[in-house]
Amino acid sequence: MLNGQYGVSIVGQKAVQAETFIGDYSWQDYQLEFDITLVDGVDRYVLFRRADAQNLYHLNFMGDWPHGWPPKLRLSRGSTQMGDKILKEVAVFPYTFNNNEIYHVIIKVQGENIKVYLYNGENPVGADPIIDITDTGTRLTRGNIGLGIWTGDVKNAIVYWDNIEISPL
Repeated sequence: MLNGQYGVSIVGQKAVQAETFIGDYSWQDYQLEFDITLVDGVDRYVLFRRADAQNLYHLNFMGDWPHGWPPKLRLSRGSTQMGDKILKEVAVFPYTFNNNEIYHVIIKVQGENIKVYLYNGENPVGADPIIDITDTGTRLTRGNIGLGIWTGDVKNAIVYWDNIEISPL
């Protein structure tokens, strides 16, 4: 923790992951709100409705990958019940995140509906919400949250989270 922010820093190592989890697996309909500051790296994410390591939603703040993958906000699902062997992309919002800027994020999960709001300062980035999907047929209706990073092929990943709040809907 630095200046009240929770941070993770991995420097000089490829393909290293760090995650932390909080909350209860019985959490059902809730709002997750936080500020995120992306400092370095390409793969910084938040997990929600996480029942276990294979059944969850994964909201990834992707930077500019060296493989030519464009920067974006990507929502993926892992669901063994749906036959997902790897994370399945369910929504994408193309966006280039600026390092060292604070983004405010709100995720609302209610029933099978997921809404994601992204703000740069006070201003919404794109539509408000930028992601609004109903993911039917999964059993991903409850679970805790997690914060994580992965260095992938770029050796460094640094991110800070602040003002994390979870409230029932």
